[in-house]
Amino acid sequence: MAAATMSLLRPSSTPHRVTGPTYTFRKSPRPAPPQLDGNEDGEESGIYVMNFLVPNKMVGAVIGLQGQAIKEMTRTSGARISVLNKDALGSSRTERIVEVEGALPKVSAAFKLIQEKIEADAETQGVAPSEEDQTRVPLKLLVANELIGHIIGKKGASIQQLINDSGTDITISQPESAHLGPGTIRVITVNGSLGAVCLAQSLICRKLHSILSDPETSPMRPPDSAAQLFGASAFPIIGGKSEKNIVYVLESMIGAIIGKGGVHAQEITRATKCKLHIETREEKADRDDSTKKDGEEDPRVADERQIIVMGPPNIQFMAQQMIYQLLVDDDQRQGNRRERRLKVHFAVPSSMLGRLIGKGGVKIKELAETSGARLKLIREEQQTEEEETFIEIFGSFAATQAAQNLIRQMTLEHRLRDLSRNR
Repeated sequence: MAAATMSLLRPSSTPHRVTGPTYTFRKSPRPAPPQLDGNEDGEESGIYVMNFLVPNKMVGAVIGLQGQAIKEMTRTSGARISVLNKDALGSSRTERIVEVEGALPKVSAAFKLIQEKIEADAETQGVAPSEEDQTRVPLKLLVANELIGHIIGKKGASIQQLINDSGTDITISQPESAHLGPGTIRVITVNGSLGAVCLAQSLICRKLHSILSDPETSPMRPPDSAAQLFGASAFPIIGGKSEKNIVYVLESMIGAIIGKGGVHAQEITRATKCKLHIETREEKADRDDSTKKDGEEDPRVADERQIIVMGPPNIQFMAQQMIYQLLVDDDQRQGNRRERRLKVHFAVPSSMLGRLIGKGGVKIKELAETSGARLKLIREEQQTEEEETFIEIFGSFAATQAAQNLIRQMTLEHRLRDLSRNR
């Protein structure tokens, strides 16, 4: 029988994932029933593959010295346990995927052993639980978007039943894109006591297994793009000051943003209420002239057009999202299957560059590590502290949005610090 999978994801490119905006469901006040032992009859047929996330700093505890811990848990549970490569789709710069394969009771038994290892290691590292009587490291299951509706159920009935039966809190990541293609991955986060989390894992996997085992209900298709993973720090911030940021688009693709008769550009401004200016060929020529060095054209400038977006953070998010989606749609028309990346120049006060970069560049490296985007300082000659500096942000849509929000948070803290000093 073919393996029923929640996610078997191994792309060639390195994906980035950050935590998503979420739907949150809360457990009822009544206590959870006794934990299932994971050895019930009737679940032995078929093989199930479960993928979940483990913090990088605790992967060593799962593997153990010379792999002894993972070998012992495999022997005890009867399930195959493996830690996937860092570039596996769904992993992030701070989390790795642990994959467990076997009959459902064996998968549940293996998960319990792994979670106990992680909890013990987290306690040793001084990690405190978010709330009393909760695990220090919540369960984060990777689940295909096509299955989420079965987990939530009509008007949330199914997930509420899972919550009540397990005594846990369950959060489901919500992609920021309205365009959810096949293979979009969601993260189900489960918080509660160790026993409650293990029970929730068993209940969720049993439900998914029953769906995946039925050809009439199984909607599974393998994902093909790490850009389909989205996260919380990438979600739009509501409010804030108006910003002037620049999205760079290849000259060959600018027509996809403008649209026939300007219809696409008009739709962006209508839908988002942003102020949008697409650099004309004449303006681009002037910019090219100003960036020529020793009479030679800068190749990094020659093939790109600027799209200036003006508006507060939530407007920036929506406008950049629409630009990104138009580029993705154009890629599909052209048969380009590579993951679409976005390049944004994000304006920051020059006075906070030191804090943004950090000693020896440690802070900007940390921002890049956390967001998954590539960051580069763009500073003009003879620039004063009163002027703004652009940070070049390059990466997936989610990564670029996460980086912008992290920088916004630092900018806000910088302004608040200045205000307190001037009082």
